Amino acid sequence: MENGHRTVRQLHYLPALGAAYGVEVLSFARLREMDGAGARNRPQRPDFHVLALVASGRGGHVADFET
Repeated sequence: MENGHRTVRQLHYLPALGAAYGVEVLSFARLREMDGAGARNRPQRPDFHVLALVASGRGGHVADFET
Protein backbone atom coordinates (compact mmCIF):
# COMPACT_ATOMS: atom_id res chain seq x y z
CA MET A 1 0.00 0.00 0.00
CA GLU A 2 1.27 3.49 -0.76
CA ASN A 3 1.15 4.67 2.88
CA GLY A 4 3.00 1.59 4.14
CA HIS A 5 -0.06 0.00 5.81
CA ARG A 6 -1.46 -3.36 4.83
CA THR A 7 -4.82 -3.35 3.07
CA VAL A 8 -7.82 -3.12 5.38
CA ARG A 9 -10.57 -5.67 4.90
CA GLN A 10 -14.17 -4.36 5.09
CA LEU A 11 -16.38 -6.58 7.29
CA HIS A 12 -20.10 -6.61 6.63
CA TYR A 13 -22.54 -7.86 9.24
CA LEU A 14 -24.53 -10.93 8.38
CA PRO A 15 -26.48 -12.02 11.47
CA ALA A 16 -26.72 -15.69 12.32
CA LEU A 17 -30.09 -17.31 11.78
CA GLY A 18 -32.18 -16.73 14.89
CA ALA A 19 -30.05 -13.83 16.19
CA ALA A 20 -32.53 -11.65 18.07
CA TYR A 21 -32.46 -7.98 17.03
CA GLY A 22 -29.25 -8.51 15.07
CA VAL A 23 -27.27 -9.11 18.27
CA GLU A 24 -24.98 -12.10 18.60
CA VAL A 25 -23.19 -13.30 21.72
CA LEU A 26 -20.31 -15.69 21.29
CA SER A 27 -17.09 -16.66 22.97
CA PHE A 28 -13.62 -15.90 21.66
CA ALA A 29 -13.19 -19.66 21.21
CA ARG A 30 -16.25 -19.76 18.91
CA LEU A 31 -15.02 -16.71 17.02
CA ARG A 32 -11.69 -18.47 16.39
CA GLU A 33 -13.55 -21.60 15.20
CA MET A 34 -15.48 -19.50 12.67
CA ASP A 35 -12.23 -18.11 11.25
CA GLY A 36 -10.18 -21.12 10.20
CA ALA A 37 -8.15 -19.01 7.73
CA GLY A 38 -6.96 -16.60 10.44
CA ALA A 39 -8.44 -13.57 8.67
CA ARG A 40 -9.30 -11.92 12.00
CA ASN A 41 -5.59 -11.27 12.51
CA ARG A 42 -5.43 -8.96 9.48
CA PRO A 43 -6.50 -5.29 9.61
CA GLN A 44 -10.26 -4.98 9.30
CA ARG A 45 -12.97 -2.32 9.30
CA PRO A 46 -16.30 -3.70 10.53
CA ASP A 47 -19.51 -1.92 9.56
CA PHE A 48 -20.97 -2.89 12.95
CA HIS A 49 -20.18 -2.34 16.62
CA VAL A 50 -18.13 -4.87 18.56
CA LEU A 51 -18.27 -5.12 22.34
CA ALA A 52 -15.76 -7.51 23.89
CA LEU A 53 -15.66 -8.60 27.51
CA VAL A 54 -12.28 -9.99 28.51
CA ALA A 55 -12.33 -11.66 31.93
CA SER A 56 -8.75 -12.94 32.01
CA GLY A 57 -5.62 -13.35 29.95
CA ARG A 58 -3.72 -10.90 27.80
CA GLY A 59 -4.14 -9.40 24.35
CA GLY A 60 -3.74 -6.31 22.28
CA HIS A 61 -5.86 -4.04 20.12
CA VAL A 62 -5.04 -1.56 17.37
CA ALA A 63 -7.42 1.23 16.27
CA ASP A 64 -6.60 3.63 13.45
CA PHE A 65 -3.14 2.03 13.20
CA GLU A 66 -2.36 2.98 16.81
CA THR A 67 -1.71 0.31 19.47
